[in-house]
Amino acid sequence: MASQGVQHGATRSNVMHRQQEDRRKRTFNILQSYDPIIANEVCYRHKDKNSREYYVIFIQKMVRGFLARKYYTELLYEQYIEEEQREREIQNRRVQEGLAELESKRIEGDIKNRRY
Repeated sequence: MASQGVQHGATRSNVMHRQQEDRRKRTFNILQSYDPIIANEVCYRHKDKNSREYYVIFIQKMVRGFLARKYYTELLYEQYIEEEQREREIQNRRVQEGLAELESKRIEGDIKNRRY
C-alpha cells in the first residue's frame, strides 16, 4: 500500500515535469517564430550550471520563495487572529444574552412570587 503512494507520487512528479517541458517547448516555439535569438536567450540561457548568472538567479529564486512563504504565513496568522477575535466576540455576546435571559427569568420569578 505504501509503495503505491510512492509510485503515485513519482508518476505525478513525472507528469508535472512533462507539463513543464511541454510549456517550455511551446514558449520556445512561439518566441522562435518572432526572433530565434531571443528564443534561445530566454529559454536556454540558464542551462550552464557553472555560470555565475545561474547561481544568482537560483539564489534570487530561493530568497523570493522564502519571502513569499513568510508573507503567506503572516497573512494566515492575521486571518487566524481575526477569526479568533470574531469567535470571542460571538461567545461574549452569547454569554451576555444568556445572563440577560437568566436575569429576566429571575425577575419573572420574583414578580410571580409577590402577592399584592
